[in-house]
Amino acid sequence: MGAAFSDGTFAITDRYTMGQFEPPLDKVDNILNRGKSGSLQNGVTTLTFERRRITQDATDVSLNTTCYYQLFAWGGKYDQKTNMARYHAQRFTSAELICVPDGCGE
Repeated sequence: MGAAFSDGTFAITDRYTMGQFEPPLDKVDNILNRGKSGSLQNGVTTLTFERRRITQDATDVSLNTTCYYQLFAWGGKYDQKTNMARYHAQRFTSAELICVPDGCGE
């Protein structure tokens, strides 16, 4: 989960969820290059980070040869000090499957 703030800072956290509640932080943090970039411009949040396609974390979805629908969510609140987030006000799922090509993140 990620957020960008008007003061130029941003946060990216590794989480897992299967329901409509605040997703807890993963016990194993698999985010690489977390501090690459983040911005909030004209209401558009852009965050850049890396994660291996296949991790040893049982709660991570492997991004191998399977394609997935992506959930996009926004709105709600995020506390930078506690990493606590509130349920997103709006969300949608991609209309098409999103695939991670071979060779990415290996």
